[in-house]
Amino acid sequence: MKPVPELDWIAPDLVIWHGFNPEVRCECGSTAVLTAEGWIVFDPIPLAESAWTELLSRANVKAIALTSGNHQRESLALQQKLQAPVIAPEPARGEIEADRWLKDGDSAAGFSLIELPGAAPGEAAWCDGRHLVLGDALIHFDNLSLLPDKYCTDPAELRRSAQKLLKQEFETLLFAHGLPIVSHAREKITALLR
Repeated sequence: MKPVPELDWIAPDLVIWHGFNPEVRCECGSTAVLTAEGWIVFDPIPLAESAWTELLSRANVKAIALTSGNHQRESLALQQKLQAPVIAPEPARGEIEADRWLKDGDSAAGFSLIELPGAAPGEAAWCDGRHLVLGDALIHFDNLSLLPDKYCTDPAELRRSAQKLLKQEFETLLFAHGLPIVSHAREKITALLR
């Protein structure tokens, strides 16, 4: 995948970048959230050096968080470049590499991990009370939808585990595949999951 040339700023503390990945034949995206300790980067895809310079001019990267056993992406290269730890869901162990493994309900860098079994191996979301960052479990291309059954390890289990998302507090939905939802996010996810 070619490096994405620029960042899309959603807010001063929230940025995304996305581009088409020919290997998986779909749009892939990454999110960075600025916390008091620095940026938390989720599921990083390649980003141009000039865009990294822009991002790092505001703060250092505190951690690189992964949402799925399918999302190693650029995390190991960034780990070396930025000296930031990779954190990932425990059920993804064996699928990807990380410095720290978290289980359902564990917290790191201001975000809580929500395991979402039934989607891709080791699937999880991250929530800080304002932002809900999703991997493959939910996608937002033309419409908000659950991961298609053919990509799930167990579609029925994903439908059950996704109900945990309705218990989270958030204002913004951010995706590894698709554009963010910045208004009426709770209503949209509730309509989908009920």
